[in-house]
Amino acid sequence: MVLIDDPRQNPRRQPHPPTLERPLLSVPQFQVGDVVRLKSGGPLMTVQQATYADNIVCTWFGESNKRMSEGFHPRTLQKIGPEGAND
Repeated sequence: MVLIDDPRQNPRRQPHPPTLERPLLSVPQFQVGDVVRLKSGGPLMTVQQATYADNIVCTWFGESNKRMSEGFHPRTLQKIGPEGAND
């Protein structure tokens, strides 16, 4: 049996690179520990994971000090510099 999607059986077909190997976008770059905020406003958040080009996982404290975590596209975030000033 020949599998069409098997690159060993179909040398013209190039395998897709694994999702985990996607490079980070060159601009903007975020590092774990950076303090960020959505460009539209909202609470200060800390970058928890910056693994994918299109997903930066941030953590913040919401109502009643409940820890929240969500992924955001990097173009929706801005770094916050010292004393809350924008970089």
